[in-house]
Amino acid sequence: MFQVQKRKVTIAGCEVTSCMFFVNSLTSTLSMLSYDGNINITYAADENATPQIHLLPSFYMKALVALGNELQINAPASIIEAAEMA
Repeated sequence: MFQVQKRKVTIAGCEVTSCMFFVNSLTSTLSMLSYDGNINITYAADENATPQIHLLPSFYMKALVALGNELQINAPASIIEAAEMA
């Protein structure tokens, strides 16, 4: 197990409380950004080109939980809850 050093970031003197990553692409795009102990995941896709895309977030969270179990790392409750939504 490793320790992650948490350090808040400020922009123009204001504390950043969360971050989000946006992309503009012609293909489906997955992005992950870790900040202040949270992981923000964004998946951009065309629903017409990717049938049942609404199921992807829970599948992805299930994979993160399984990976954590394999590496003996406890997944945060928010990831476990998201994995159980489907």
